[in-house]
Amino acid sequence: MTTTTGRELPAASIRRCDGDRHAFRIQKPEEATKVEATYHDRRAGKPQVVEHGTGGKTKRVSRTYATKEAAERAAKAEHGRAARKPNSLDLNLALGDAALYPDQRVAASGFKPEIGATKWLISEVSHTIGDRGFVTSIKLEAA
Repeated sequence: MTTTTGRELPAASIRRCDGDRHAFRIQKPEEATKVEATYHDRRAGKPQVVEHGTGGKTKRVSRTYATKEAAERAAKAEHGRAARKPNSLDLNLALGDAALYPDQRVAASGFKPEIGATKWLISEVSHTIGDRGFVTSIKLEAA
């Protein structure tokens, strides 16, 4: 990601000692070679479908988007996600970090070599205040 001035945003750094639990998974790659996303066409008054990719199995994005451009971006992103190396890493940070946000790049260190060598993107972030204080749970996927 870049700032409005075009500068690259720095990657977050997460060390194994920052978390109190983690789960690393190597998943089976998706077989979908085409992705469909739906948007609501106001002029036609009905939903329209955009596609990204070709032939084979089709995966449909469940959300309906407001514009054609948003649906095209979502289909392209989902197609790219399905084509990436299907590794995921879930972390519960012992101390919450409000500076973490989705699509942020992350460098992980202190884990297995496979985890440390992977370039990660945050796909989901959840911040919670409860009995354990302020904690952050993140889901990472291979970039």
